[in-house]
Amino acid sequence: MAKNACGYSFEKEIATSGRFYGMHIRKIPITQYASVKLEGVYDFYAIWNGIPVAIECKATRTESSFPFNRVEKHQLDALQEMVNSGGRAYILINIRRGRKQTAYYLSVEEFTRLRNHYSKQGRKSIPLGDMVKLPTLERCQNPTRWDIRVLFNTETSQEIEGI
Repeated sequence: MAKNACGYSFEKEIATSGRFYGMHIRKIPITQYASVKLEGVYDFYAIWNGIPVAIECKATRTESSFPFNRVEKHQLDALQEMVNSGGRAYILINIRRGRKQTAYYLSVEEFTRLRNHYSKQGRKSIPLGDMVKLPTLERCQNPTRWDIRVLFNTETSQEIEGI
């Protein structure tokens, strides 16, 4: 799972979410051979109602912005490959402030569009003021999870207004 407790908890909640909603969801393992660590391409792949989705989870306690370099090139390439193959691909960004949490989601295409938009302005991150314009996942309880069914919704539009 993730390297920090914040990320580990979020990934665990996403896995619980997939199982709760009856999805075929699998964690992509990080492999280690001798002293060489091979990173997974993205965190999860899930299939629900015949729709394949790749999911990359990011968690942070920083409230001011989300740096684009948190999503590495090989991850973006793998997510885009899923889209090119007819699936969907999302980056989930979980901001944890004590007990208060918000989980935003972006398609890989929208993430790339935003990265290009902000880089033209000399920015290397999405500022919090614009993060709050992003769509969010609903937080659910018993068990603690996020409603990730929206990622499989054919009506989901990712064009963020005002950004």
